[in-house]
Amino acid sequence: MFFGPDRTPALLPAGWRRFLAAALLPRQRPGEFPAAFDSAVADLFALDDRGLTQLDGQIRASHRYSPGDYSSKQIRIESLRDTPEQAQACLFVSACDRSGYVRGQALSDFAHYPGRLALSAALIRCDDWVDPVRREAERLLGRLLLQDDSVLFNSLDLALRLRVRARFRDGVWARRIEPSLRSPRHAQARWALITHPSPPVREWAYAAIADCDPQHRDDACLAALNDPHPRIALQALRSLSESNRTIDRDAHLARATTFTHAAVRTEALRQVQRFGLPNAREELRRALLDRSAGPRRVAAYLLKTHYGEDAAGHWRQIAAGADSHDARAALVSLSDCAQLEDVDLLKRWFTHPTPTLRGHALRGLIRAQTPDLQSVLAQATQDRNSKVMKAALAAFANGAAAMTLAILQRGWDRHDDPGYRAKMIATTTLIDKWQALGFLLRTLAQDSTAQLQKWIVHHLRDWTYTARYRFGARTDGDTPRLLSLLNDARPRLPDDLANQIEGFIDASSR
Repeated sequence: MFFGPDRTPALLPAGWRRFLAAALLPRQRPGEFPAAFDSAVADLFALDDRGLTQLDGQIRASHRYSPGDYSSKQIRIESLRDTPEQAQACLFVSACDRSGYVRGQALSDFAHYPGRLALSAALIRCDDWVDPVRREAERLLGRLLLQDDSVLFNSLDLALRLRVRARFRDGVWARRIEPSLRSPRHAQARWALITHPSPPVREWAYAAIADCDPQHRDDACLAALNDPHPRIALQALRSLSESNRTIDRDAHLARATTFTHAAVRTEALRQVQRFGLPNAREELRRALLDRSAGPRRVAAYLLKTHYGEDAAGHWRQIAAGADSHDARAALVSLSDCAQLEDVDLLKRWFTHPTPTLRGHALRGLIRAQTPDLQSVLAQATQDRNSKVMKAALAAFANGAAAMTLAILQRGWDRHDDPGYRAKMIATTTLIDKWQALGFLLRTLAQDSTAQLQKWIVHHLRDWTYTARYRFGARTDGDTPRLLSLLNDARPRLPDDLANQIEGFIDASSR
């Protein structure tokens, strides 16, 4: 018993251009498809290696070809012989077909149309899940490489993307591709890859040069230090110990301390101290005012460990000066290690018109445990900047100081924005439960918007769930006041919730 055709058809899908256009424009709108259909072939040739890899799956996802009707839905590749670009596009689409028969036939026909698409199709199909198709792809790849194996460097980005797949990595990559790429006759081609636009290709090139071309190892290491990708620059920094060119190494290390990425600057500081550059101490002091926390902390640690210098003293001295870029950077660092002696300095910054600086000063005051922390946090809850206010509320929630009804009410009166007030409502869990109930009922009855009413009702319902587990002090006059507030808010409360709250009030007065 046989399933499917009993032989490989020598035909390819006639609707290849439609499948290609649908894959290139997967979310097409009405009216867009005709233009995509006309430009499909040109768009295919314009794709980079990443686009070709993605297109493989997109074609199968949009493919509605059925191999059962060969007469109306299939063509011979010979019919496109006069238009080589269309023939290559048809073969690439067919090499991504759902049918293994069609993929195999396309790979066989691709031998007559060598080029970038043929090589890309062969590489992609070398990871095919059907053994005959994979063997056909390996044969096509072998024919192309026999003609000129340097073409692999033009599609290296695609090969490296496929290398993460086990079938490709353990198969054709290990047996055929990598030995060709590492051949001694391609030393110049490997060096040329260090300017490739793809970071994975440059990363592979630096590693291959270090392994295969010892005479260029130092030059490659120093060139990698200038690479715009942080992972490549980091690897170069960590391999500098193998370089014998001290002068160039020192110059490039000094430059790496100003690299765009914080991780590279951090590692550069470690290497500066490791190799004992003449200006290592000055570089570390300069890094104390770095824009990122990583270099600042490493610089502080290295100064303390190797030179006995306390970074906090540097930050304190600079932050006490006039407002400047360096003073602001020093404030950011000082706020992470503030002591009681820094309270007056931090309070000066706490009144700064810039919200970010007020936030850093507040963090420092919380860390220094200023004696009037409750007053400082109360002032911060009235701040117009949401980040400063949220930091203060978070400090209250973490137990840095006690939240009171008066503080909560001042913050509520200060802000009329619903987002701010929603944060205030959530903070009622930090005060006495009866005070929280009175606050919620009063705000619901008096000055709550429709947007906040749902939020207040939600917290009132939560209050009924947790009230029995929270302690609350009551006086004789609280019951009438709470019942009056409840009556004022009752029109905006569900009946069951109002009755439940009334039951709690009555039960507590007995």
